[in-house]
Amino acid sequence: MFKNIRFYLTIALGFILYIFLIFKFVNEVKNTDLSPLFSISNLILIIVCFLITILLIFSQSLFLKTIFETFNLEIGLKESIKYWLIFVATGVFTAGFSMLLWVFNKFKKLNKSSAESFFLILLYYIFCMFPIFFMLLIFFFNKILLALFLIFFIVLIVLIKVLQNVLNSEKFLKIIFKAILISFLSEFIYFLIFLLSSNMLSLNLKLIFILKSFLISQLSSIISPTSSGLGITEPIIVYYLSLYNLNMAKIILFTFLYRFFTFWIPAFLGAFILIRRK
Repeated sequence: MFKNIRFYLTIALGFILYIFLIFKFVNEVKNTDLSPLFSISNLILIIVCFLITILLIFSQSLFLKTIFETFNLEIGLKESIKYWLIFVATGVFTAGFSMLLWVFNKFKKLNKSSAESFFLILLYYIFCMFPIFFMLLIFFFNKILLALFLIFFIVLIVLIKVLQNVLNSEKFLKIIFKAILISFLSEFIYFLIFLLSSNMLSLNLKLIFILKSFLISQLSSIISPTSSGLGITEPIIVYYLSLYNLNMAKIILFTFLYRFFTFWIPAFLGAFILIRRK
């Protein structure tokens, strides 16, 4: 699986687009005064974002732990934090397939079927997408989105019903409801970092426009062919915000700042855990 050239091409594409944005920023920053960014208020916001990133790691790890509980697979919160951070780190080099491989390996040791492994991954990504689709429907309402949401919702209900019958667990629906709540909580934490990052760069956008930009960025990171939208989400954020005629240098810097807190910090922590293990 790792030798598949598609994996390497998607990661290469991600890094190429990242490098393009860096060069674009270098060119744009020459005509932009960024000195107001180095203020006490922004320093406080950076510290706050670091603390919120810790909350994000806890919420995502709790979400992962809850998904495993649906298949009667108990893992501690400390262990799930390590797993989630490692998934983010190794996902950069495996086109996001690190979690899939780990689940298949874990389930094989527990004498569980490959089908259960597949359903767990499917459930994980469906619940990740549910808050995004729900909010997209509210803020970008149209007939196509409504149809997609209804299809998505029907698939979710059918999947839950099938798994409930297969697993035969009395706590299954409670765990599913818990997973949905944690999923919404995680998206809210992501949005807080998005909002605070925009305040640091003084983008001066209305809250509704910030929310719409956030939803587009989150959707792109989930459906992207690269891990966590590496190199795909960034240009999409830049393009969407550029439609509001904002300063390009500030848009790119904002994008890097937001991704630093939500992607690169977890990725570096996961890499550190892997190095320590070796």
